[in-house]
Formats: sequence, structure tokens, C-alpha cells
Amino acid sequence: MAESIYSWIEETPQEVVKPPRYQSKHNPKAAIAGTTMSRDKRGTGTLGRVSNKPSPNKFLRSKHNKGVQRGGKAKKFVRPDAGRSKPTVPGRDQKPVMGLQTTKNFVVANAVENILAVPVQRNKQRMDFTKKKDYGRVPGYLKHVKKDIADEQAVIEQYFTVQQPNQSEGQLLSKQERDKLVYALKQKWDDTNKQYQRISHIVKLDTVGKVKRKEGFEKMLDQLEKDIRMLSSKRPIMIVEDYMMGY
Repeated sequence: MAESIYSWIEETPQEVVKPPRYQSKHNPKAAIAGTTMSRDKRGTGTLGRVSNKPSPNKFLRSKHNKGVQRGGKAKKFVRPDAGRSKPTVPGRDQKPVMGLQTTKNFVVANAVENILAVPVQRNKQRMDFTKKKDYGRVPGYLKHVKKDIADEQAVIEQYFTVQQPNQSEGQLLSKQERDKLVYALKQKWDDTNKQYQRISHIVKLDTVGKVKRKEGFEKMLDQLEKDIRMLSSKRPIMIVEDYMMGY
């Protein structure tokens, strides 16, 4: 904003010499040669020509019904902008004001305004929760939750009671054993995934060994995820005939 296009090129004003005004040598009021526009055409036959000139006897009849009085005094016309004058047109030598800059630091000004601002006075009364109607009482929804948990536990106990005669053939997997199996499966999944990531950049599978190796890793990762998801569920798991997973 420090530069201006007015100061780029300094030109000296040249004096303009106007040529003499053109004036025709012919008379402008003279009739055009060969024209019939100025001739009298009153001899137009028996019917004659209709005259469109207004009659001087009826020059006020046309405005009689529009609020014009024949003997009234004309109202003086006053221009609405007679007292106000428009600003003058800027001259050729007047340059617009450019390059104005402020020295105000808005960041500091905003910080000072917020620091010196008076805090809003809020209601300082604190709510006493001990005076509420349901203070110290168990919420109603917890009773329904406890009832649902008790019903679910009763169904599980009834299921194991029915399956009691067949417990000699199997063993219930405890929570500690589940956690150990899940941890071992996750470790196995991490090792398999590391091996799979080493060959994942190979796009061109030009040998049968590469294809089988990649498919084997993908199949093993899917099976490990399924087993981890099954052991992480809440349903009971029975081990029959000492069957163990081969991992």
C-alpha cells in the first residue's frame, strides 16, 4: 500500500491545441432542393384534410377534470435539492489517500479488554442434593437390571443342573484358563501378522509357493480372530474328552 500508480510515470502535461471550429458554408435554414415537404397541400379534394390543431377556445377543457382551475394562480415550483449542493468533482491533480495503516495491536488490545472485563455475576447459591426427594434411594432402573441379571444367572444354573450327568465326559473351562488362552492366541496372532506383513508388499505372485504361503497366513489370521472372539464371549465352554486346540 506504500506505492501508487500515480507516482510510477511522471508525465508533463501537454497543451492541447484545438483546431478551428467547422462551419458549413451553406445556409442551414434554406429549403432542400427538389423537396415537397414545405409546399402547401390544402387542395386535397372535397372532403378535405382533418386538422389536428387544438382549438384555442378549448385549451383548458382537457385538464378541467384533473384539478386545474381556469382562474387559479399557478403554484410556484420549488426544486427539492435547491439548498443542497453536491460535492465538487476531484481535480486531475488530486490524488486519493492511500497506504493508511494502523499501529493498533489487536492481539494485545483483545487480551487487555478480556483481562480488565468485569466477570459476570452468576447465582452463587449451590444446590443441596441432600434435600432432594429421592436422595439416598436406589433408582428404579437398577431394580430391573438386577432382576434381569438374576434371571440370566438362574437360567445358566438350570442349564448346568440339567447337564450335570454328562459332566463326567467334559470339564467347564474356567475364567482364568480363558484369559490364558486369549492371551496366548493374541500373541500367536501378533507373530503371524508380523510374518504376513513381510510378504504383503509382494504384488506379483508368480510362484505357487508364494500364493500358498500368503493364503495360509490369511486363513490362520481369520481362524485366530474367530477363536479369540469365541473365548471372549460370556457363554460357557466345555472341554470334552480332553480336547485341546492345536496352536
